[in-house]
Amino acid sequence: MKLYSIPSFYIVTDIRWHKQTKNKIINAINRLPKSNIDTEREKINQTDWNLPRDLKREYLPIFYETVRPYLDEMADKLNMKKWKCINFWCQKYTKGDFHDWHTHPEGDYTNVYFVKLPNKSLQTELYDLKDKKIIKTIDVTEGQMLTFPSSIMHRSPTNNMDDEKIIISFNTVFDELHT
Repeated sequence: MKLYSIPSFYIVTDIRWHKQTKNKIINAINRLPKSNIDTEREKINQTDWNLPRDLKREYLPIFYETVRPYLDEMADKLNMKKWKCINFWCQKYTKGDFHDWHTHPEGDYTNVYFVKLPNKSLQTELYDLKDKKIIKTIDVTEGQMLTFPSSIMHRSPTNNMDDEKIIISFNTVFDELHT
């Protein structure tokens, strides 16, 4: 079996309303019931991933209205007519927290919005399976959203900072090619 490279891409989006919504989103995340994950592959201080799906998430309407125009724009750039979001969740990484290499099988693209990113060393890392190395060209900052194919291995490196990293992640599906 021989692996061949095909062209692919990732997207970095500046969320213009970040400064206006950041504290509202963080406060809403902080009001969620305490729920963490602590396994061999991930240690996350606070997440709503494992909370009931019908639980009201106050940050979601704020975030969704903030990000929706960017998803419309992304669909246009991808030459697609429709998009939908699947599985929104938030994660708060405190000192020592991490999320090991994984993919997201439920969607075309994975999106990571950096609500709070105290240091660039904590940004999501993508892995090139063919060349067996971390992709070093990705550069994101707080207030940006990183979008990449859901099949790409990625991780949140260990937070060695005293400050927390907060992200909102979700998967998207784009459909109906403009012809």
